[in-house]
Amino acid sequence: MAPMSEAQERALKRYRSNPRTKLLILEKDRVRKRLYRAKQKVGAKGTPSAPIPIPENNHHMEDLAGSVIDEGCMEHGTCLPLNRTNSPFRTAPGALLDARQANDHDDDEANGRGSPDLQHSFDGPFSQTDMARKLRCLRLKYHKWTYRNGWGAENRWAQAFTVEYGEAEERGQNALAGLFRSLEDHNHQGRRLLEELKGGGHLSKDVCNDPGVIRDIFLQSFELLTTIVSEVRFIETKIDENVTYDYI
Repeated sequence: MAPMSEAQERALKRYRSNPRTKLLILEKDRVRKRLYRAKQKVGAKGTPSAPIPIPENNHHMEDLAGSVIDEGCMEHGTCLPLNRTNSPFRTAPGALLDARQANDHDDDEANGRGSPDLQHSFDGPFSQTDMARKLRCLRLKYHKWTYRNGWGAENRWAQAFTVEYGEAEERGQNALAGLFRSLEDHNHQGRRLLEELKGGGHLSKDVCNDPGVIRDIFLQSFELLTTIVSEVRFIETKIDENVTYDYI
């Protein structure tokens, strides 16, 4: 790995000292430990058959940690809220049942588990540019929007969708219709995020003269873009494969 520039080192130091960042790091560490314990228990006991509903209000840590970003965005008028779907179909694979029961029920769901860690707010002029504020706002919206909080990493999505679909199918056609309406609405919100990211923002002359900062802006934007696109495409594919009549 190439050594960091002085600007990147300052940015990383500032990022790690941010109260929001500390909260997210602590929470992600808790989640990793819980998942590790879950894997051990699943290996010993087998996988429970029923999925576990994930309540929509299970985002306390994410909202608390993101409040600094949210307030900063609203202050500058650059961050409009993204409506969250109150869907009954956001579930986690049943293998997590033992872990969730064995650990304190006040634990929050994984915040951005498997999602891009858009790394830092830079020192100097970049921290006040439109692009910096837009990336902070979009990162917060992404963590509220993504199904990764319940479905896990991308290589688990197919299994998670199968669980979702099977549960809805058992409840009948109305439940299936509700599932696919929820998925379509989720994708609509994902496309809105992509449009916002596409809008970009302006960069000052000082920022444009720093190749290291420009490179990091590109990497952050590209990683967020590809992650959102992957989720949108996956769900679109599942809708196309499974909708044989007018669910939506």
